[in-house]
Amino acid sequence: MADIAVQIFRSLGELTPYAARYDALAAAGDPLPPTVRFEPLADFLHAFAPKAKLTTVVVSRDERWLAALPLVHGRIARGLLPVARLPSNDWTHCGDLLLDQAAEPEALAALVGQVRRAKLPLLWFNGIDHAAPRWTQFLAEGARVGLARNLAPQFEVARITVPRDFVAVRAAWSRNLRQKLNKLDRKSRELPGFRYEVWAAPDDLREATDPMEIARPLTREEVAPQLGRAFTAEDRSWKGAAGTSVLRAPGIWEFHRRQAESLTVRAALQLHLLCVGDAVMSFALMLRGPRVMYPVKIGYDEAFSQHSPGLLLFFHMLRRLAATGEAETIDCMGPISDLTSRWPGERYTVSRLVAAPRRILPRMTLALYRGWRRLKITRGSNAAQH
Repeated sequence: MADIAVQIFRSLGELTPYAARYDALAAAGDPLPPTVRFEPLADFLHAFAPKAKLTTVVVSRDERWLAALPLVHGRIARGLLPVARLPSNDWTHCGDLLLDQAAEPEALAALVGQVRRAKLPLLWFNGIDHAAPRWTQFLAEGARVGLARNLAPQFEVARITVPRDFVAVRAAWSRNLRQKLNKLDRKSRELPGFRYEVWAAPDDLREATDPMEIARPLTREEVAPQLGRAFTAEDRSWKGAAGTSVLRAPGIWEFHRRQAESLTVRAALQLHLLCVGDAVMSFALMLRGPRVMYPVKIGYDEAFSQHSPGLLLFFHMLRRLAATGEAETIDCMGPISDLTSRWPGERYTVSRLVAAPRRILPRMTLALYRGWRRLKITRGSNAAQH
C-alpha cells in the first residue's frame, strides 16, 4: 500500500484536472449540500472572488483522495486583516472540509499538520457544523498537535424530520399548530386557482400526491422562467423595498440562475411553489442530497401574508416528502426562524472557527481576536446586570 501523500493546489486551474476526484471525495463523507462540488466551487469563485487566490490542501493515497480543504484568500476588517476562508457566503455554501468516512486517522492528521505548517494567513471559517464527525475529528487533531484556535457559536439551525407516517405525526402536533394548519389548508383550497407546484428534474420527478398538487419537469430551459416567478414573489416582500432581494442585489440573479441550471442537470435541485392563479404566494428552492433536502432560498409575496404562505408551503412539502420518501430530513442551514422552528426535529449549532497556522502574524492576530471576544463578552455581561 502506498504512503499517504499531501498536495497543495494553488489555483483553480491546478485543481480543475482533478474535478472528478474532488466530487468523489465530497460524496464519500458526511452529508453535504450538492453545491459542495467542483463546478459550484468554480462558479462561486467566478461570481464572488474572481481575483482571489485559491489554496486547496489535499491528502491522498494512490489516486484516491481522502481529505481536502479548499481555502479562499481575502481580507476582513475593512481590508486590514488577511484571512483564508471556506468558499461560502450568505448566498450559497460551496466549500467545506471534505473527509472520506472510510479514511484512516492518518489522513486527517496529515491535513491538519500541513495546515498548521503552511504559509497561510489566519483561518476564518464561518458557519461550520462543529458537531459533525469531520469537524469533530479536525478539532480533536488540531488540539493534539497544538493548532491555536478559537471556536465561538454563531446561531442555531433547524433540522426538520420528515415523517414516515404524515397522518400520525400530524395528529401529534401541538393543538395550536394543528388547528392553524387545518384552517390554512382548508381556506387555501377555496382560493380560485390555488395549487402546489413541484418542479424537479425529469429523472427525479415523482407523481403528484394530492389533488391540489402539480408535478412538473424542470429542464435546464425551464429554470430561468420558473426561478423568475419565485424571485419576483420575493421582490414583492420587504426584501424588495430594502434592495436585498435576489432581483435587486447586483449579480445575484445571474449567479442563482447559473447554479440552478447546473444543479438541475444533475437532478440536485427542486423548486416548490404555492400559487394562486398566475401569482406565486411562496416558494422554496431546495437542494437535493442523499436523504437530505436543503432549502437554499425561501420567500413569499407579502400580499398573501394573511394566508401564512411560508408555513403552508412547508406543510405541503412535508406531506409530499413523507409520501414520496425522497428525504428523511430537511436541513435548513440558515439561522433558525419562526417558520423553521415549528416542526418536529432537532437543532444544531454552527460556529465560527478562527485558527492560526504556526506563524507569528496569524498567532498574534488570533491572540488579539481572543482578547477582543473576552472584552465583548464581559461588556455584554455587565450590561445585562444593569
